[in-house]
Amino acid sequence: MEAVRPDTGIPAADQYASDGPADEGGQADGSTGTDDVVEHHTATIRGLDTLPIAIGRSSGGMTAQKLLGRYRRSDAVTDVTDFPERGRPLTIGSGWRGRRPDLVAQAEPVAEGGLERIPMELGLAGKTAIVTGAGRGIGLAVTRALADSGARVVAGSRSVTAELGELAADGQVVAVEVDLAHPAGPPELVDAATAAFGGVDVLVNNVGGVRPRTGGFLEVTDEDWTSAFTLNFLTAVRTTRAALPLLMADGAGSIVTVCSVNAVLPDPLVIDYGAAKAALANFCKALSMEVGPYGIRVNTVSPGPVATPLWLGTTGVAATVAQASGLAADEVAERAAADSITGRFTRPEEVADLVLFLAGERAGNITGADFVIDGGLVKTL
Repeated sequence: MEAVRPDTGIPAADQYASDGPADEGGQADGSTGTDDVVEHHTATIRGLDTLPIAIGRSSGGMTAQKLLGRYRRSDAVTDVTDFPERGRPLTIGSGWRGRRPDLVAQAEPVAEGGLERIPMELGLAGKTAIVTGAGRGIGLAVTRALADSGARVVAGSRSVTAELGELAADGQVVAVEVDLAHPAGPPELVDAATAAFGGVDVLVNNVGGVRPRTGGFLEVTDEDWTSAFTLNFLTAVRTTRAALPLLMADGAGSIVTVCSVNAVLPDPLVIDYGAAKAALANFCKALSMEVGPYGIRVNTVSPGPVATPLWLGTTGVAATVAQASGLAADEVAERAAADSITGRFTRPEEVADLVLFLAGERAGNITGADFVIDGGLVKTL
C-alpha cells in the first residue's frame, strides 16, 4: 500500500522524521548517512510477509534490525539475532508482534529498482469480516485482500462465482449465496457469519448496481427508483442493522461502505443511482455520530469509474451507453477515463487497499469520513 524509497527500501510516505535523533549511524530521514549501503534485499517471513532490507558495509551503516524496526514500527521486530549477509538467514526471535515466535527469514538479493509494494500490518488477522456483493469486482477484491491479511471472511453474493468459490476452498472464506435485495437476505448473511466464526468485527457494505438512464428522467419509473434505492441504499441499511448489535456487544468494530463519487457529482445518466448513493453517504455520516461512543467506526469510500464488470462488462455502463449513442464501448470507456486527471480507471485492488486500511487498526481514530478514489475526477473541494 506504500511506495518504497529505492535508496533504502523504507516506505517513501514514512520517513520517520518524528522518531527522534538518528542513532546507529542513521539519519532522521531514514538514510544511513554513508555512501556504501550497497545491497537491497527482501526477507520473506515464512511466506507471511515481505520486508525490505538494506545491508550496510561500514560501521556507520544502519543495521538490518533498525531498518526492519523502523518499517514495522519499533514494536514489530523485537530482536534480530543474525546480521544477514547474502544467502544467510535472518532470525527474528521473541515474537512477530508477540504472536509468532522464532520466525526465520531468508535474505535474498533484489535488483535495483525491483522492490515490491510491501503489505502494511493492519491488525486484521483473526478478525471476522462480512463483505456484501463479493462475487466480482470490488467486493471480490476486498474479500481476497481481507483473506490475504489473515481475516476470516463471510462473503455474500447473489451467486457464488467461480472466483469466489476458489477463495472459499480452504475455509478461511465462507461464500454465502444470498439475495441482499430481499429484506430477509441481510439477517441471513449475518447469521451465517455468527454460525461460521462466532461474530463480526468488520462489515463492508459493497453491494450495488447502476443502469444508465439513456432515455432521460421521464423514462425512469417508480419501479426503477425503488430498485435503485433498494440495491444501493436499503441493502446497506439492513445489513448494518443486522450486524450492529454484534459490533456493539463487542465494544469495537468497523463499518466501511462503498459509496460513489456520484453522491456529490450529479449526473442525469445515473440520476436514481446518484440519489441513492447520496442518501447512503448521509446515512453513514449520521450513523458514525451515534455509534462512535460505542467504539464502532463508520466510514465510506467513494470510487469513480472502476475497471470492473459494472463498467466494462458486456451489459455494463460502457456497453449500455455505447448502444444508445452509437459509439463503441471501448470509446465510451476511454472518454470516461479521460475525464480523470490520471487518465485511467481505478483498479478494484486499489479500492480494496483503501477499504482494508479503514477497516484496520491503523485507522483507529478515523470515523465519519468519506475517502474519494477517482483519479482526480471530482475537481471541487
